[in-house]
Amino acid sequence: MSAREGKIPPLHPTEIISGMAPENKKRLLLALKILVAAGVIGVLAGSGQLDFKRVAQAFQDGPGWIAMAAVCLLVGICVTALRWYLLLKAQELHITYWNALRLTFVGIFFNTFMPGGTGGDLAKAYYVWDSGSKRTAAVTTVFLDRVVGLYAMLGLASVMALLQAKVLWSMAATRPVLLCVPTGFIFGTVVIAVAFAPPIRRMFAAERKGMLIRLALISNRVYDALLLYRGSK
Repeated sequence: MSAREGKIPPLHPTEIISGMAPENKKRLLLALKILVAAGVIGVLAGSGQLDFKRVAQAFQDGPGWIAMAAVCLLVGICVTALRWYLLLKAQELHITYWNALRLTFVGIFFNTFMPGGTGGDLAKAYYVWDSGSKRTAAVTTVFLDRVVGLYAMLGLASVMALLQAKVLWSMAATRPVLLCVPTGFIFGTVVIAVAFAPPIRRMFAAERKGMLIRLALISNRVYDALLLYRGSK
């Protein structure tokens, strides 16, 4: 029915939200976040993946260990957010550490409740892409943050494998660990070093024709964003 006939057409939900005051928008979004979180917890509890009795028993049996684990987890998250903040800062993307920490928690939420282990990276990439500031560089930092974390973990595993070389080599089941982990770390180091060599830079800078132009533009932007880290080690 039209407005002439005396009836007002129904509003679309997005029109209702866009017409709200900023404070009401924040309250509505907060309420939606709480509902989503409560819904996820309810689904986990209903499916048996979350047992409140076992959680309560753990707090009763070892509250000190639970508190220590929570502190270690929080410190690790804060350090992870700092790493990503430094990557963003090197790209001259002006985001506060607090916002980086908030988005890190958002990523951890999606990693926990979404299938696979990359849901959090996609969520963080979406948020920084939506910011509209140097989008390619911003999204690159999200995936480079994951690469840096994996590279550091592989390096730490290599050191520990070499320190326990005698123990690992004495058992046939653990010999591949001693061989593969340090080899993977060395291979990753060589790949990173070669990626910034002059021939590779010239290859990305070469002109493309036809359908490869758009792909070349995207790859050039990503590579240029990575080159900025040469001066921000």
